[in-house]
Amino acid sequence: MVFPTPFLCRGVAFLVWTFVNVQEALESASWPSVQGQLLSKKVESSSMRDKDGRSTQSFRPTVHFTYLVDGKTHNGTRLRIPIPSYNRYDKAQKTLADLSVTKPCEVYFNPANPEDSVLQPRIHISNIIGPALFGLFLTTIGIGSFFFIPYAIREEKAKKERLAVYQKEREERERQQKLNG
Repeated sequence: MVFPTPFLCRGVAFLVWTFVNVQEALESASWPSVQGQLLSKKVESSSMRDKDGRSTQSFRPTVHFTYLVDGKTHNGTRLRIPIPSYNRYDKAQKTLADLSVTKPCEVYFNPANPEDSVLQPRIHISNIIGPALFGLFLTTIGIGSFFFIPYAIREEKAKKERLAVYQKEREERERQQKLNG
């Protein structure tokens, strides 16, 4: 069964990615915080072409900040967990609206690894629900295909066998009609 495997693998990968990000986002809500300085904020765009040649654009808010933990300077680039991506520029810009490069910012860092930091801790459901639903969709198609494809193959084989029997009976009737006729 080659067909369902990519769906199943990608679906499970999306679900694992979502689980890992939810777990880390939940943990980040309990991380300690320090005052940091936002060095830059901007919205980056990227374009992709689909198989039909249509271009789709996505917008990602990006940040770069610095902070001090135990006398050591660290740099961070994560706004949230997971890093969000939007299909509209204004939505990406809105996530950066409360941040100012002229004012200090609150930086939440992982006490086990101070290099691991974020500006907006907690789960942002809008960044989790899409990948989770997509993962479930692909996994469902993959699992469903494992059951449906063999069923469809058996049904097609049975249909061909019924058709062969019908054709054989029809030929026999036609032969009988010619002999009697």
